[in-house]
Amino acid sequence: MKSIVTAIQFLTIFGWGRRGEVTSDYLSRSLFYFPFVGLLIGGCLVGLNFAISKHLNHSVVNLSIIVLLIILTGALHLDGFADTVDGFYAGKDSQGILKIMEDSHIGTMGAIGLIVLILLKFAFLEGIPEAIKYKALLLMPLSGRWAMVVSGSLSRGAKSGGLGKFFCKPVRVREWLGATLFTLIVAFLILKTQLLLFIFSIFLFTLILTRYITRKIGGMTGDTFGAINELTEVFSLLILSLL
Repeated sequence: MKSIVTAIQFLTIFGWGRRGEVTSDYLSRSLFYFPFVGLLIGGCLVGLNFAISKHLNHSVVNLSIIVLLIILTGALHLDGFADTVDGFYAGKDSQGILKIMEDSHIGTMGAIGLIVLILLKFAFLEGIPEAIKYKALLLMPLSGRWAMVVSGSLSRGAKSGGLGKFFCKPVRVREWLGATLFTLIVAFLILKTQLLLFIFSIFLFTLILTRYITRKIGGMTGDTFGAINELTEVFSLLILSLL
């Protein structure tokens, strides 16, 4: 019970206490429930879409969905994405990149990256037919949080401190298999025969991103996990648009 509470507490604005109060042991165990939390977030997005889609303009609805996603997550992953963009753009080496990423201020490239990322989410949502939109709203946050689990199982921490190291190897088999099995079951119920193509695409995309990041800075950090989540959400919308 503590592990699922930790996952909700860490990944959303809901929960008891502050993110910094969770212990390393429960944070590692909470990986098991990351996709479940993603599905909960997706359910909130579907609920909002159902509630306002008949009353508001299509574009206003999609913008409202993105705003709700940002509110529910406390912009946690967006912050990590912006820091990652700043660090990878301006840093000359691994230490320089990590130093820039630790800066709490968002630079020009980070701000531009955020704008482009949000516009991409909006554009893809605009192109998805209303009849199957619920699939995208459920799978987008689910796949992003599963990608973090996959990335953690393939990498090590880039720093001795920070929360990112608790998501990395050695990720226990129980956490990895549990998160993956849950993702597979939910994706199958939603996509049926298109499951394998979707899951393989997400896994390959996550693998490529993780390899790129670890080659640049020697491992993963909390910020880069946030970037993995955000970029995977966009990529999942792209794949679903093609499917």
